[in-house]
Amino acid sequence: MTMSGKSVRLFLVDGSPTGLLTAEIMNWTGHILTAPRSRIAEALKRLETNRTGIYLLGGEDPSDPSKLRIYVGEGDRVSERIKSHDKDESKDFWTHLYVVTSKDANLTKAHVRYLESRIVELAKAAGRANVANGNEPGAKQLPESDVAVMEFFLSQRQIALRLVGLDVIRPKPQNVMKNSLLVPNYCRNYKPQGFTLRSTLAKPMVSASRACSALTMAALRGKQYLVRSECGGSKRRYQ
Repeated sequence: MTMSGKSVRLFLVDGSPTGLLTAEIMNWTGHILTAPRSRIAEALKRLETNRTGIYLLGGEDPSDPSKLRIYVGEGDRVSERIKSHDKDESKDFWTHLYVVTSKDANLTKAHVRYLESRIVELAKAAGRANVANGNEPGAKQLPESDVAVMEFFLSQRQIALRLVGLDVIRPKPQNVMKNSLLVPNYCRNYKPQGFTLRSTLAKPMVSASRACSALTMAALRGKQYLVRSECGGSKRRYQ
């Protein structure tokens, strides 16, 4: 399935890529503001932080430096919540702030409570970051139409946050087959000849008749194979 393109607008508020940054996707009502903790005073003066929205606090996990740690919250005026977190020693891990609001101010308290619950749920399922929320917030019941709107909002928010460096709810790819064997035909003259594949470990032996094109033998994995092209006698070793 072909994915449609998107137009994204990134704005460096002070001209620096390490300072305040806003992100928007065209035809999406959402708006993202991100700032390093050292610039939190400037960020909280902006109009976005006085709206109803959700926010994420992100930083290195002190107990697991190889992973990110995040806290997800919501509020009618997110600036008030963020000010309290800035003074909370139990949440001293965070180094960056991400605020998600709506440009048309149509996000309600029920909407952001739903989004908060879904983000915590998806972040825990993805396992890309450790979630600092002590109790998983319960999902706010919304009308079916509102749920559809919020799920779309969430999908666009995920794209926008990845653009500004926070990738915590995208599912990890499932385990793919390792050591799958791609067997090309090295015959330079197009003749519908075949291959004889013999394992260097004595077995199994597999024969496959194919024209001179790439042949993927996904079932042959975990062993080395000596490939003899019947149309020229050349040999290649694969693993």
